[in-house]
Amino acid sequence: MGLPEALQRGIPPKTLVFYNGKAEATGGQLIPEGILENILGGYNKYLRYIKDPQNCHEIETVLSEANYSKEMRIVIADYKNL
Repeated sequence: MGLPEALQRGIPPKTLVFYNGKAEATGGQLIPEGILENILGGYNKYLRYIKDPQNCHEIETVLSEANYSKEMRIVIADYKNL
């Protein structure tokens, strides 16, 4: 119910996805390459990426932009290669 409430009030939703390439909630199956991109394809203009989740400057920059944006933001933190 939080998403409809935010949209009704004109609050742009912010989402942070910790992406490790696995479906951990269902046993850790690998997610095939490109699936996440296909699922989020219609949201490209709202996507932002943290490509190096160990880079504090990159994290701060991306999250700050998302936080202050007046539009919806979906931030993908890429943990696949760690």
